Amino acid sequence: TLDMLVRWDGDGGHCPIHRHTATTTVLVLEGEQHLWDIASDGSLGEERIRRAGDYALTVAEALPHLERGGEDGGLVFFGSHSEDGLLYDILDDDGSVVVNVTMETLIADWKANR
Repeated sequence: TLDMLVRWDGDGGHCPIHRHTATTTVLVLEGEQHLWDIASDGSLGEERIRRAGDYALTVAEALPHLERGGEDGGLVFFGSHSEDGLLYDILDDDGSVVVNVTMETLIADWKANR
């Protein structure tokens, strides 16, 4: 299990295209979380918005997607559960896996940047 908080500024920046490979609990604590699923042809799906207090459960092998904060940013809790430590895959524009993100890589990044 890996729990983390992600804060997005309201500058429109977003996470790279990724696909969760672990079951993930999502709770929006402040602001908003904006999400767009990526279809197999690379097109963006309809925007979904989660607001403070909204809860979601993302199951393993979810659709690839983009996500960011709202106009005023957002603070989101993610609780990921994985038997092998793999959390999500970062994908390129063609849908190919660029990197597998594991609990170990996130912990190492956090330690290196604190």
